[in-house]
Amino acid sequence: MTFDGSRAQLKRLRSAVADELNGRVADLHAVFEASRDSNADDEHDPEGSTISDERAQLAAVLAATRRRLADLDKALAVLSMDVGDRAEILKWVRTSG
Repeated sequence: MTFDGSRAQLKRLRSAVADELNGRVADLHAVFEASRDSNADDEHDPEGSTISDERAQLAAVLAATRRRLADLDKALAVLSMDVGDRAEILKWVRTSG
């Protein structure tokens, strides 16, 4: 695969992950809204997860999705570098955190 093909594929993937991120943010806001207007004490509900469990799970998924987006941005940055030496690209990736 060429760099141009890889770049196009990464851009499509980045767009999908960005859409996923926006959806996760909306989901988390919906949970906050639902719990803000509710006076429910779900901590003692033996039937399922609590609202705080839901928030924590969504927050973890949101953090992982943000990391995926950052990784894709790094990969796109590497492909945009005007460097012919692969060793230099790998060195940049390792030091860019």
